[in-house]
Amino acid sequence: MLNFSNIRQKSKKLLNSQFESLVASSFESLSNDEVLELLSTLINRIKFYDESLVSVGSWTEAYRLCREIDLKNTPYVALTLELNAKLWTKGNVLKRGLKKKGFTLFHQA
Repeated sequence: MLNFSNIRQKSKKLLNSQFESLVASSFESLSNDEVLELLSTLINRIKFYDESLVSVGSWTEAYRLCREIDLKNTPYVALTLELNAKLWTKGNVLKRGLKKKGFTLFHQA
């Protein structure tokens, strides 16, 4: 069984580390106040969803798609299906595996 609290915590840690790297390389000429203003704008645009609001059908389909590829991505695929959104991932193994199963909802970077 997936531990969604653990996935959420790991996601937050990953976002924090990626943000720190981005700030260090891209915003070094900005003041702390300017960086905080940008961060505030970004955070206000992010929508957080409670996984319990995702339908059983989306969870079931996401599990079917991910079970032989990478189960830890099941919540992301389920939310993508639920919202009819685009999945943004750098995981080439995940992309190839999902494409083989007919999943096409990928964000094109």
